[in-house]
This record gives sequence, structure tokens and C-alpha cells, in this order.
Amino acid sequence: MQSLEKIRTTPVAAVLRIPAILALALLISCHPSPYQTLEKTFILMDTYVSMKIFYTDGMETRWQQVLDQAVERMALIDSVCDVYRSTSDVSRVNARAGAGWTRVSPETAAVLAKALEISRLSAGLFDVSIGVLMQRYGFGRSENLSLPAPAELAGLLGKVDYRAINLQGDSVALRKPGMALDLGGIAKGYAIDEALRVLSAAGVTDAQVDVGGEVATLAGPLTAGKRHIYVRDPRQRERFYGRFRMDQGCVATSGDYERYFMHQGKRFHHILDPRSGLPAWGCRSVTIQAPENSLCDGLSTAVFVAGPQQGMALVESLPGVEAIILYEDDQGLHHKISSGLQKTFQLLSAGE
Repeated sequence: MQSLEKIRTTPVAAVLRIPAILALALLISCHPSPYQTLEKTFILMDTYVSMKIFYTDGMETRWQQVLDQAVERMALIDSVCDVYRSTSDVSRVNARAGAGWTRVSPETAAVLAKALEISRLSAGLFDVSIGVLMQRYGFGRSENLSLPAPAELAGLLGKVDYRAINLQGDSVALRKPGMALDLGGIAKGYAIDEALRVLSAAGVTDAQVDVGGEVATLAGPLTAGKRHIYVRDPRQRERFYGRFRMDQGCVATSGDYERYFMHQGKRFHHILDPRSGLPAWGCRSVTIQAPENSLCDGLSTAVFVAGPQQGMALVESLPGVEAIILYEDDQGLHHKISSGLQKTFQLLSAGE
């Protein structure tokens, strides 16, 4: 095990003190608000969650019940997908790697199906079997982060392969002993998608869900045309790099500054390249806008791993998907903006 010179993690207790990767601004005029707002805030999936409903009918009790139902749906998904909970579906599947099938909940099967879809779409740049590497580095809830030796890393890479995951209905099998699922790169997005489905099915037309900076919105007559998404500068966390308008949709960011440690002057962060087992160093942050947050989640990782050129090519090949890629060289921080955002993305000066 190689020594570390500096450790920086994001423990649960510190969640409320750390700026989100993304920020959402709802623009309100100086006139009295034309709607009422209900909000629930809580900690889930090791991060801060804000869920808001905008309404005009005065039925606060009804909408409060709808909010509670959406929160319960998110909590259920967390409970079955949490790799750090010994009784979760994911933990039970991992414990039986190489030993046959494990029955899981419909929610876990749905999250895994989406993860495998994105793994195939990205040719493995997003790989849901990355769990053994994440555990070895110590990313997650551990503060004991360390760099594997080359020989150990090579052995771990033999256990990373999404193609060795079998999913049939509500049964899962990992074909290689020692494999481990990690749904952390997509479960949060799927939980947001499900929360929006609950809200929409109950008749909510205007809402927003923010989970640690991942944002999804319903934009009806009350809020349409009034939202900006702000993207943070990955090296100056107190300022925003740029912003763009988004009415109804979903957006998520992957960045190299949330969980990392420094070793010999180099940043080892949690976005690992499943081909090498090392962090992907080509990007600083990747923001994805897409119809579903689960797709945003997985693609932001895949594009980050791919790097600016290949990553943007992947984005441009996918209908309904947009991206903002921030990368750095000796001349400083640069960006690539997908074709669908080039007219609406606005760079911000240091004072904004």
C-alpha cells in the first residue's frame, strides 16, 4: 500500500457545508409570487435532497402527501441499491458472485437493466461492475483511501466486466467470483426519475428535485421559462463557470473534485476508467442534460472516462442528449459545448 500525502473526502456530516456541483435558479419577479411552494429537505444516498412542488389550488395537505410518497419511493430505491447496507439487494448479489442466481426486487432489476444499457451504449466506459475497484481505493464511505500496487490492480481488473453480469427478470448472477456491483453511479438518477413519476402521476405540473446537485424539473404553466442551471468551476468551487436555460428535463455532473486524494502531486479521484483501473484524467467535469436522470448519471461518467474528444462524439450521436465538458491544459480551463446547447450556454465572469 502506497502512502498518501493528502486525503480529502466528502463525509455525510459535511454534506450541508459543500456547494453542489450544479445549482438551479428559479427566476422570480419582484411581484407577488403567482404560486405556493411546498418543499421537503432531507439526507438520502449520502447527500442533501430538496424536493419542491409549485401549486395554486391551496390544497397543501394533498400535495404534502404526494411529496411524502415521492420521498418514500426514493428511500426504497436507496435501501435496495446501497452497497454499504449488508441486507440490500446489491450486497446480497455481490456476496454470491460466482455462485449462481440471486432474486432481487423489481426496483433493483430496473436500475441494473438501465446500468447495463448504458454500459453497452458506452462500450464499457461506464461499467456497473466497477465495485471491486471502488472498494479497494476506499471511495465511498471510507476515509482510508489508498492506491493499489500495479500487480494488485491488474488482478482486480480481471473482475471488472459488465458482460459477465446476467439479468433475467428479477434474478441476477455475477459469473466471476469476486465481482462486485456498484450502482452508485446510477441509482441516484433512477431515484430522481421515480420521484418525478410519482409527482407527475399525482397531477403535479411544476416541480423540481435536487439531489446533491443532480437536478430534474417539471415545468408547467407556473415555472416554464424561469429556470437556469449553473455549472460550477471545478477548480474555484465558490464561483460558477457558466449557465444555461432548462425548462423541463434532467441534468447531472461528474467531476474530479468531489472525492479524491493527492499522491506525488497527482489527483486520484473516484471516476475510475474500467479499462485501466486508474482515474480518468482527461476531463475536469462533465455535465449531461438528457430526458432521464439515470441516463444523465451514467453518461456523465462514461463521457468523463472517454475524454473531451471521444466523449463529445458520443454525446452528439445520442438524440436528446447534450453536454458541457470542462477540461484543462497548460493554458488553463477550456470547454466543449454540444450543438444543442451552444446557443443557450453563457460563460460567466469571475464576479457572477
